[in-house]
Amino acid sequence: MSATNPKKSSAPEPSREERIEAVVEQLRPQIEQVVRQMVERAVDVPEAEEFGAIDTEFRDAGQNLVTDVRQARKKGYVGCSVTCPDCQYAAKFHFYHTKSSSFK
Repeated sequence: MSATNPKKSSAPEPSREERIEAVVEQLRPQIEQVVRQMVERAVDVPEAEEFGAIDTEFRDAGQNLVTDVRQARKKGYVGCSVTCPDCQYAAKFHFYHTKSSSFK
């Protein structure tokens, strides 16, 4: 008599395209909101101010979207890095903590 080992049937891993579509769908509301704000800003800015501060605003909006994409890809996992609430960049490394003499 042969012993059969029933295995749990697991769902197949999603394809690359399915993973991409899932992240895009998750980000779609944020993307549309950011693009809308950028277009409104571009339409409202006087021609004399077309270059300058608006470029910085657009760059910042793009960088925020990049952060959102990375977070969505990691499925919300933050990890050990800390993000600055003002600039949205990862906090810089300052120093290693030394071991206390009580830990020998």
